[in-house]
Amino acid sequence: MPTLWDLLTTAERRNGGKSVFYVGDLAYDTLRVGLRSDEPAADGRISFAFDTREPGNSNQGHSGKGFGTDLSDTDKRALIQYLKMR
Repeated sequence: MPTLWDLLTTAERRNGGKSVFYVGDLAYDTLRVGLRSDEPAADGRISFAFDTREPGNSNQGHSGKGFGTDLSDTDKRALIQYLKMR
């Protein structure tokens, strides 16, 4: 998962529902808490396209009440704000 927000999101909604996200850019996403993953290139450097449809790259992870994916968006934001303070 590129961000804490994605970690708290169900598999079908992770990364905005897109199956590809980019890794390699060190730009920090302060709202979603993690690395920016939406830019194929930054500062002249090409990022790696991580395709979750490829074998071994699944983003399914864990879902359900015990993992926070069923929290409301408001509760997810509150939890992330709490974690940012720790």
